[in-house]
Formats: sequence, structure tokens, C-alpha cells
Amino acid sequence: MKGWVSRVILVGIVAVVAALPILYSSSTAAQAGVTPSAMSSAQLAYLPLVVKDGNLATVVPTITPTSTNAPMQTPTSTTPPTNTTTSVPTSTSTPSRTPTSASTATPTGTGAGMCSVNPKGNGPYPTIQTAVDDASCATISLAAGTYYLVHLTTGRDVVLSGAGATTTTLNGGGAGQVLTITSGSVTLAGVTITNGNAESTGGSGGGIYNHGVLTLQNSTVSGNMALYGGGIYNENNSTLTLQNSTLSGNTALYGGGLYNQIQASVTVENSSISGNTASFDGGGIFNDYGTLIFSNATLANNTPNNCSGTTCP
Repeated sequence: MKGWVSRVILVGIVAVVAALPILYSSSTAAQAGVTPSAMSSAQLAYLPLVVKDGNLATVVPTITPTSTNAPMQTPTSTTPPTNTTTSVPTSTSTPSRTPTSASTATPTGTGAGMCSVNPKGNGPYPTIQTAVDDASCATISLAAGTYYLVHLTTGRDVVLSGAGATTTTLNGGGAGQVLTITSGSVTLAGVTITNGNAESTGGSGGGIYNHGVLTLQNSTVSGNMALYGGGIYNENNSTLTLQNSTLSGNTALYGGGLYNQIQASVTVENSSISGNTASFDGGGIFNDYGTLIFSNATLANNTPNNCSGTTCP
């Protein structure tokens, strides 16, 4: 019995020594991913045998690969380069070269400050008075025709421009003064003022009552009546200028054509005052301590005289 055990131990030692190279080979195979199923019978013969449950079994070593951690590459802290801001040049605004609009002629009554009226009352303004009352109307264009009106009144600077004395008429209808200027500077051009009657409405200035600055251009004042100044009554401290205009056929007690009050001024240029009648004095002009200036003007054929008062031309 003792001899048999000795032989078994000896056989085991010999087997272990013989298998050492093979164990290395099998370990290497396992590391290379070679499994017993993929081995040849010759290779399997070299694997060590063990007794398991009374049976011989081939030992396939389980090789747990050593976890090889890749070295952690801790980046050397490098201070990032300072971000140098490159200055983008500020966009220089190129001035817009919008060409200046050339001045063009604006049709009468349609430009800024221009307003228009027609005798039918179906224009932008139904009457001259509504246009005069609109302060934005610096110039009021009057279409040709006859405008029946009484006491057209203005107290501001304005230009009333008709189509011509022979075609544009302001007719008072015998019911009162045609035009009353309370203040301001007024230019009246290219019209005829007629049929005004101030005998019952203040008594002065049948055609025009002026208490401001009035310039009458290329116009006619005729066929009007009043107690003082049948054609025009120029109130004290007022200014009247007649240019290329005519005063004719007007009647009054004093100053058939024109009555000029105290400290008022009348300038007559290239104009005519003729054919007017006064019941008492100053058929053409009655000057009551005012100033009269004539330049290339006609004062003639008035009844009972052409001029009366403090001074006459």
C-alpha cells in the first residue's frame, strides 16, 4: 500500500513538471482569446488533467487580463493665450448723397401755402372767406368769375390773386362793404371790386375799408358808394399802395374815389383816379391830414374836384 501511494505521488510530480511549459502555452492561448473549442486535439492533449468527482478533467485556466489603465494624460495647465481683441474699424457712415430737388414751378393753388377758390364753390374752399380763415393759406388763387360777397374780412397777412381785373369780380351786391381789412398785410391782385355799399354799414369804404397795409395791384375799384371814401377808406395809421390800378365811378359825400385819414399814407404808382364823384368835397381824393405820394399817376375828371383836404398832389 505504501509503495502504491509513493508511485502515485511520483507520477503526479512528473506530470506537473511536464505540464509547466504547456501551462504557459495554455495561458498564452487564453490571453490571445483561444478557447478549448478552437484548439486542436494535439493542443488539448497538453493541457493538465485533474481529478474531479472521481474523473479526469482538462483544466482550462481562466486568465483574467490585468486591467491596464491607459495613463491618464493630465494636460499640463497651459495658460490660454490672452485673447487679443482686434479692433474692427468703426464703420464710417457715408453721407447719403440725395440730390437737392431742383426748384420747380408749382401750379397756382396747389403748392404749400397755396389755396384756391372758384365762383361755383365746389373747389377745395367753398368761399373766399373760408380760405382767408385758414391760416395755412398764404396765397389764395381766385379762379375767373364773379364772387358775390359782403364783408370779406381779414386780419392777417395774405395774398388774394385773381385771374385778371376783367375776368375776376368781387361783387358786394349793394349790401355792404366788399372787403374789410382789420390788420395785417394784404395784397389784392388781378380783381375788380364793385357794387359795395357802406352808406348804412358804418358809412366808410364802400369798396374797401383798410385798417392795415394794403397793396392793390393790376386791379379796378369801381361802382361803389359810401358816406366817406366811396371806393376806398384808408383808416388812420394805415398804408395803401396802388400799383397799375384804377379807381373810377365811385361816389360818396366826401372822397368819392378815396378818403385818406389822419396819419395814413397813400402811394399811387402807374395808376389812375378818375371819374369819381363827391356830393360835398374831394371827388377824387379827400385827404384828412394824411400823406399822398404820386408817381406816374393820373388824377383827373373827378366831381366836384380831383382832390381836397390838407394837402393834394
